[in-house]
Amino acid sequence: MEIKFIGNGSGFSKTNNNAFFIVDNDLYLIDCSMLNMNKIKELFEFKECDSINIFVTHMHGDHVSGIPNFIQFLYHKHNIKLNIIAPRSMVDDLIELNEICGVIKDYYNILSTDEFKSDLLVDTIKTEHTLHLRQGSYGYVFKLNNKICVYTGDSKNINSFDKYINNCDELYIDISYNNNDAHTSWGDFKNNLPKSKKIYLMHLDNEESLKEEIKDYKNINLAEIYKGEK
Repeated sequence: MEIKFIGNGSGFSKTNNNAFFIVDNDLYLIDCSMLNMNKIKELFEFKECDSINIFVTHMHGDHVSGIPNFIQFLYHKHNIKLNIIAPRSMVDDLIELNEICGVIKDYYNILSTDEFKSDLLVDTIKTEHTLHLRQGSYGYVFKLNNKICVYTGDSKNINSFDKYINNCDELYIDISYNNNDAHTSWGDFKNNLPKSKKIYLMHLDNEESLKEEIKDYKNINLAEIYKGEK
């Protein structure tokens, strides 16, 4: 499991879906909610990182509400500038969000995904989530330890990822046990399973029921919350 999770829950859960991975000595977060801020602070020794970065999937509060506070924490407590990486369409919205919260541009760096030059980012994919999300929702395809990892973000289907999901090493997919029009439903997904080598269900709205549902699938697991190195 190349991507680890600080929280794996849906928008109204005890933990919001928030993940990370480390490449060399660079920390990469995927989204950051206020609900997960203290956990992030507990898990990492920021001064030991060569850089701290965050990929943003979309502008819903359970994914971005912690970013302004995290910027200020890193800048004022550790003299570190957070690097924000997002699709070009979201860059201005993220700057505006930070300004509304009193966070000036001098405290962080921001660049679009097409400006981010690294082999770890294979693709940025716009997907379908909710109708009223101004700049849409995005998923990412990463290459981590020579594995192709597809991270859907919040998506009501996986059609946008067809190019990758049948031959990827790890698929991290937004799954809702209860049917709704904003997330991929378990019922639809299990009837059209992709050929991904490993599948991890995230953004969970009913963890116990999903755990029961997947017990007979050898390649499907829940995205478990990372507890730190033992």
